[in-house]
Amino acid sequence: MILATHGIVGGAIGYLLPRHPIAAFFLGFASHFVLDAIPHWHYPVLSEVKHPEDHMKDSMDIHSPYFPFDLAHIALDALTGAAVVWYFFHPALIIDPASISVASGMVGAILPDVLLFLAWEAHESLLVKLQRFHMWIHSKVDIDDRHVLGITTQALFAALMVWIALMIH
Repeated sequence: MILATHGIVGGAIGYLLPRHPIAAFFLGFASHFVLDAIPHWHYPVLSEVKHPEDHMKDSMDIHSPYFPFDLAHIALDALTGAAVVWYFFHPALIIDPASISVASGMVGAILPDVLLFLAWEAHESLLVKLQRFHMWIHSKVDIDDRHVLGITTQALFAALMVWIALMIH
């Protein structure tokens, strides 16, 4: 899943737990792995260097001319999810316990992909173990070459999660 989809689901979880930001964070974090188990699409990361035998040895080439583009694309992805979350769940942009829960769920849901990047670079054992689980649970069905299907299904899934959260709340 793209970061926007993960963030929207995490934000929806936080919206449903307005007085429980810690629970929202951990449930958002767990939701990342559940979503990654579903077949989904990824956008290309042009500066990614794939290791042929061990995905834990993949990395991003910070010296690649594509790295700034990839960084901007990833940031725009995450910010798009954040904008959708704030629009639907806290349009007044006030800071209160409920908005902290929404933000906690959103951050928790995006964090595993941030930790993946850190595991690539740091090779710390706890991060590597978490990311080996991340890779293990990740769907093995590859639809990355089906852009329209991938984008459409993630947008519909995100919209469904927003609708469910708004209906339940």
